[in-house]
Amino acid sequence: MTSPKLRLGALGAAIIGLFVMLALVELLLRLTTPYPVNSESNKKSHPELGYVLADHIRGIDANGFRNPERSLSDAEILAIGDSHTYGYNVFADDSYPAILDEVTNRSVYNFGVAGYGIYQYKVLLDQALNENADVAVLSVFVANDFRGGCELLRLDYWQMQLAKNNLDARACDEQEESKEPESGIAWLKSHYATLQALELLADLIGLQLPGSTSSTELDPRDDRRGSGERRLEKIYRSVSLEVPEVQQSLAHFKWFISESDPAMNAAGKRLVVALIPSRPQVVYAWNIENGRATGKFFAAGAQLHNALSEQLVNFFRQEGISYLDTLPEVVKAYDDTKRQGGQFYRGSHPLRRGYEAYALAVANYLQTHGGAEHIGN
Repeated sequence: MTSPKLRLGALGAAIIGLFVMLALVELLLRLTTPYPVNSESNKKSHPELGYVLADHIRGIDANGFRNPERSLSDAEILAIGDSHTYGYNVFADDSYPAILDEVTNRSVYNFGVAGYGIYQYKVLLDQALNENADVAVLSVFVANDFRGGCELLRLDYWQMQLAKNNLDARACDEQEESKEPESGIAWLKSHYATLQALELLADLIGLQLPGSTSSTELDPRDDRRGSGERRLEKIYRSVSLEVPEVQQSLAHFKWFISESDPAMNAAGKRLVVALIPSRPQVVYAWNIENGRATGKFFAAGAQLHNALSEQLVNFFRQEGISYLDTLPEVVKAYDDTKRQGGQFYRGSHPLRRGYEAYALAVANYLQTHGGAEHIGN
């Protein structure tokens, strides 16, 4: 019979072995994948952008962007954006810039990074003026591009920009006072590659981990147990025109787009803004087209996103800015995928079919609105 001391020793050895195995898995994931996505270990500090991606990640180039086989100097089209441009959920070849490259037969450089917003876009549009590419497609994701820029505005570069252009950033002081602490689960997931990979695996097999944002959590009919209210409150803080930071960011966005568009034209280049819809916008539009009911909180969130999109469209029309709304193309792709019994979204980001829809919408716009000289026939 095994003595208690031996059993205790065996248990200790098993626990140590488990921790060693988890550490090795964590190390392997960090070396071979982008996980943990957007964590400090995968970022490099940048004086204007705040950060770029670390080039030790597979597929990330020396500039800190996801271009495993594309050169910035050879690019004809620059795709600027956030995680929807980066290609979250898919391999680099399935990102929208890579698909746009295939569709147009023109070299497209991916300037997308998860967590980027309007202020990073301003920096990249300024850089576009000095690159060889003659088209810059700025993808604006209304769900969160106008929230979260206050940390960047504290950088010396942006302090000088604000002062130089007499721009107000007082909403950042209010935002700092009301900032909510990150939950423990969210912190762990943002810092450990193993937990992010487990969440992806769970979503693939239909499970839902505590604190996850898997596809089942975003069921548009799920207005039970306060989940709908919590989601709606989060959406409200990110896009409502009643929120001071959103008002401030929108004013700053209008300022720099009004400067960037004529500057691009003067340099013989072209700026096109592509509106990228949120998952609530797509599902809500699809439900309406198909006569299906939508949960009241989910619908209210989609309507908030739509309201900000309408504000942007009105501004683009007033200023003569070239723009397109990818929503119709995305809803069509969503419908096709649903009819085939496939999965279109994982969390708040699409899979390849969604990124194809982004690319097709942009390619069609360039082709039909005077873009043939840029993308060919």
